[in-house]
Amino acid sequence: MPEPTLAEDFLQLVLDDESGKRIVGHLEATRGLAGAVFLDLLAAGRVDRTGKDDAGRSGCFVVRDASPTGNPVWDQALARLGDKSYTGRRAVEKLVKGTEDAVRERLVERGVVCEEKSTVLGVFPRRRWPATDTGHEELVTRRIKDVLVAGAAAPDRRTADLVALLHAVRAAHKVVDGDRRTVRTRAKEIADQNPGGDAVRQALDAVRAAMIAAAAAGSAGS
Repeated sequence: MPEPTLAEDFLQLVLDDESGKRIVGHLEATRGLAGAVFLDLLAAGRVDRTGKDDAGRSGCFVVRDASPTGNPVWDQALARLGDKSYTGRRAVEKLVKGTEDAVRERLVERGVVCEEKSTVLGVFPRRRWPATDTGHEELVTRRIKDVLVAGAAAPDRRTADLVALLHAVRAAHKVVDGDRRTVRTRAKEIADQNPGGDAVRQALDAVRAAMIAAAAAGSAGS
């Protein structure tokens, strides 16, 4: 299989290796994953910001290349975005539904997690995804820890994107050991200085905005 995507790395980081449960809440996991897929598409040149030559508002996001990618998660995302332009937050929200399941399937296919089915009280179904191969995850985690805890120099683009996503969903301190305040402060610095440029920073801001909007909608409906 091709190299793991940013979304696959993100999901493996926020799944506990032993229990197979998320270490973040539903809102954080789903919006973080949607943002990771969106960043994958940006990096691949499949999505880009609109400019003066595009119809509609400048600074939104639009699909530039919707041809098949060979990755079902990406193809699903491109189909959902279609031929319309969206603000960053709306684009992330469009990619929320079904993305977690689709990325988990990729991890199962890779053999890095397995699906365990059980019931609670013998009635309610429960599924978990404990790790079966942590080699790649350990490498990714070590790179993140070098940056957030050991004081390594500026990270590469991929590590910076992962750190920024973890910061956006308030999970950096849950992924690496270290002083919580130091880890969170350093993660914010990397997110603010992300080498991916304005489009990436706008996409990361969209993850946070989508989380806030979803949380507010949930509170209003309760």
